[in-house]
Amino acid sequence: MLLHATEAQADDSHEILVKQGHFWLERDDGKRAAEVWNKLFLISPDHPEALYGLATIELKAGRIEPARDYLRRLEQAHSGHPLVAQLEQDLLLSSERNKALLAQARQAVAESDVDEAAKKYRDALGDRLPVGEVGRDYYHRLGYTEGGLLEAIDGLRRLEAQTPRDPLLQLALARHLARNEPTRLEAIGRLARLSTNYDVGSEATESWRDALLWLGKPTAEHRPLYATYVELYPHDEEIRALLQRASQAGTQAAGAPPKPDPLRLRTDAAMKLIESGNPARARVEFQAVLAQRPNDSEALGGMGVLSMREGNWGQAHDYLVRARRGNAAWQSSLSIAQYWVDVERARGLVQQGKIAEARTLADSLVKRNSNEAAAKDLLAEILVAQGEAKGAIAIYREALGRRPDDAELRFRLARLYQQEGRDAEARAMLDELLRQHPYDPEVLYANAALAADAGNWEAVRDGLAQIPLDQRTPPMRHLRATADLRLRLAEAQTLARAGKKAEALQLLGDVRAEAGSNFDVLNAVAEAYVDMGAAARGLALLGPLRTQGHERGTGASIAYVGLLLESGQDVEAAVILRHLEQQNLTDAQRARVDALSDVHIVRRANSLMERGEAAAAQDALARVLAKRPDDPEALNSLARSYTLAGQASRALEIYESLRQSHPDNARIRMGLAEAALQMGDQRRARREADTAADLAPANVDVLTRAAQVHQQLGRTADAAKLLERAARLDLRGAAPDTRNPGQK
Repeated sequence: MLLHATEAQADDSHEILVKQGHFWLERDDGKRAAEVWNKLFLISPDHPEALYGLATIELKAGRIEPARDYLRRLEQAHSGHPLVAQLEQDLLLSSERNKALLAQARQAVAESDVDEAAKKYRDALGDRLPVGEVGRDYYHRLGYTEGGLLEAIDGLRRLEAQTPRDPLLQLALARHLARNEPTRLEAIGRLARLSTNYDVGSEATESWRDALLWLGKPTAEHRPLYATYVELYPHDEEIRALLQRASQAGTQAAGAPPKPDPLRLRTDAAMKLIESGNPARARVEFQAVLAQRPNDSEALGGMGVLSMREGNWGQAHDYLVRARRGNAAWQSSLSIAQYWVDVERARGLVQQGKIAEARTLADSLVKRNSNEAAAKDLLAEILVAQGEAKGAIAIYREALGRRPDDAELRFRLARLYQQEGRDAEARAMLDELLRQHPYDPEVLYANAALAADAGNWEAVRDGLAQIPLDQRTPPMRHLRATADLRLRLAEAQTLARAGKKAEALQLLGDVRAEAGSNFDVLNAVAEAYVDMGAAARGLALLGPLRTQGHERGTGASIAYVGLLLESGQDVEAAVILRHLEQQNLTDAQRARVDALSDVHIVRRANSLMERGEAAAAQDALARVLAKRPDDPEALNSLARSYTLAGQASRALEIYESLRQSHPDNARIRMGLAEAALQMGDQRRARREADTAADLAPANVDVLTRAAQVHQQLGRTADAAKLLERAARLDLRGAAPDTRNPGQK
């Protein structure tokens, strides 16, 4: 008994790990998936799911030979296992040629060209019998080609024997069995069972109903089939009529045929009015029927169809729920309406900042209908909001295969690439679209928006200038106005760096006046005031916006804290931060507040270091690094604390790692110089100090520290020059650089 219990627990743990591995694999997180598969190996060496999962990770990364090694291990440990054939097929389809053929097959499916789709699948698969999801899709399409039905049924039966728990496969097989007269009765039994399945129930019910209608003239033998359906859907008048005919089979019909229902004739005519492009007249007809028969399922369904065409999904859903009560045939339309109602609800949750709740709903929508793009696009947006860029990129790349000319989709993908530091890929993503559609306003706008994300406002202005004035939408005009203001703002900053502070402040005032309610520009102006040593003006600019309340007021308060930290007003910043941390924030706002809180902790750690309390500073920094182990500001401060504590070798190790990822960061270079000097490497100390001064020629703190290094090296003339430059900057009122340590 104990042995059986132990075996059952082992099976449960295997199943849990298998599900976890697939969960991370579906989200394109190969690292976490690999961790799970390796855990599975500890309790079950050479587990087939783990071997296949690790091979899939290698294939996704383009590493073919390691994937083949896993295939060999799988064949040796589990010869004849279905995953062997699956992995062999995955390897076959990993070539660029076959990837292209699969994409063409799916495009043909989207265009309802089943013959072309089946041909492309065959070209990709060669002589192999298809398996898995590709096999299911292939046989599903093959069944609708001329002469392909029986081969499709045989193929799906073979796949069902390999994966008996796949409801999508069972549904595809049952539908083909229903279309084949000799197997129609078997199909009806299968579809009846599938109708209760959560994933495919609505589609199975619709096909079940179709199969009953296809039986033709009912016989007494068929009566139980209709009775089972009618018991579940008692208001389906058409199937109920067939049941009555089946019960009368074998007896002579008595009396005259029933007279046609005039209201049914009227709803049938109204549906034809919709198809012929006269929805207004159809609506009048449906409403007239409902006035006489308020629960008429066909009139209610017709009103639901009209609402769907208008995009009024909530109203459509209400009508179709009532229609479905009377006729199960409306289930398919109801499922569509329900899908879009849930999409709109998920979007509303995102707007309310309830990202986690929206994610749960979006996940269920994708699972419910994997072929519909809206939920996948929404899920990608949610992943971006949650900081899961890789998962969002995977979704957008898949969508791009179906919608290669979608400018908005390419822009979103390019923006993610840009945020990930993959600038070349971001640029290529839109360059191809620009080559194909050089004058398309939406393409030009997407290209300009990407340039705005990168802060290249000249490119934004020049790109939008190519769009004729009469074709510019409000967002296009807004972006052009923002670009003009940003360029003038940059001009003011150039004047300030040249020592023309009065002119710079005058120009900033003009930009501020013209910005109106453009919050992004106002925030940038406020930051510029701080940079020019006029922190009070920047804070005064953002102060009134904080009183507006709601998201805009919260955003202004968060930006206000950033300015306080930049201008060295840490105490005031801490007070507002504590207040913000207690507010009901969106996920994006919460992330920004957390980041500012970490900046405040780093700043406090720096103050502790200046007072000689290196150990206390390290304790404070540990809190930040526990959450963000790669945070460059915290690591930079930690390294400096080691230098001040006389532990230069530990500091140098951190600085070296930071230099590789941030080669143009002046403060990291300066830290390297100080650590190298303490280690006795005078040549490197001088080189890194000079590099830091070149990278940040207007940064008083960097210049002063570089001068100190030269002074300790005995290079007093060089030290004097650097101190003179720092003094001139101080006289101009240049603010110390207290932001990102890479700022110049």
